[in-house]
Amino acid sequence: MTNLLMIKKGGVGIHVAYGHTFSNNLYAHNSAITLKPDFALHLDLNPNLHKRAKESNQVVDARELADGAIARLEMLQLDDRKIIDTIYQILARQSTRFENWRLVIKLEKTYEFLVRPELRGVGGAESLFLHVL
Repeated sequence: MTNLLMIKKGGVGIHVAYGHTFSNNLYAHNSAITLKPDFALHLDLNPNLHKRAKESNQVVDARELADGAIARLEMLQLDDRKIIDTIYQILARQSTRFENWRLVIKLEKTYEFLVRPELRGVGGAESLFLHVL
């Protein structure tokens, strides 16, 4: 059993690129990390599927991913300061350097991706890009 360290319970906006398209309509919930056996970021996208307005872009994009498009995930971008700061504070205290991370996404099922993190931006306006390898 892995020990999840919860970073943020509420939803945060994310950007995802998959196939030949992208979405900036989705929210990641229950953001958490694990450190063993390797570093992993856990995001729950299931709440995107359970909105009252079933024709909203949020629900349509989440349904497209859940129906198989997630297999073509190329990149996920997080802009939430709290999540980014917490991740890098925890990583700074580790003796192991994690060049690549695991991205674990819950969306009807659990999907895992090996990703290369990239922090872009300066002065508190950083974005964390997770590029699928």
